[in-house]
Amino acid sequence: MVCKAKTPEDFANLNQVEEALKACSSYLIESTIKRMGTSGASKMDKTNSIFGLDIVTMAQLHIKFILFKLMKNMTADILCAKLRGHMFNLCTLMGLTFLQEYKTNGFESGYFTKGTTDLINEAVKILLVRLRPQAIPLVELLHQPDSYLMSAVGNSYGDIYETHLDWAKNSRMNKNPGNIPDGFMEYIMPIMKGKL
Repeated sequence: MVCKAKTPEDFANLNQVEEALKACSSYLIESTIKRMGTSGASKMDKTNSIFGLDIVTMAQLHIKFILFKLMKNMTADILCAKLRGHMFNLCTLMGLTFLQEYKTNGFESGYFTKGTTDLINEAVKILLVRLRPQAIPLVELLHQPDSYLMSAVGNSYGDIYETHLDWAKNSRMNKNPGNIPDGFMEYIMPIMKGKL
């Protein structure tokens, strides 16, 4: 297979991202299994030493592909068309970030061609523009308590900056005056005071 996407908009398509992830994952699985098959080492040596990193990388990409497929399938069941569209955009963005991480396999397999990296990066920008107005509503969609979210963005009070300032003031690092790291007063404090 060869990638048919020619524009960033083509790569901002859920089905194109699925095909690309499938191609990268399949290539990585096939190449790892072939290399393991040609090795004369024992099964334990293959798994633990010789191909350990290859197996882990293969498994990670395959798990990410399965995660993408599960999200895509679950999103298709959402009844509200607008929410389904936003979630498909989110799923596509997730798949593109996986592709950015494993695009080398796409090039090695021959699926990607020159310029694909730029198409993927531009597609990410397109999806970020689409999702930006929906970011906070999507975070708030699940109605998670602030204690679960661990983020000032999308908290129930809407006071992002005040919350960050409060967290900084009340940080345990600021509670213990003897917690100044070595070299801070000698090297960092003069910079902060403008005395280089």
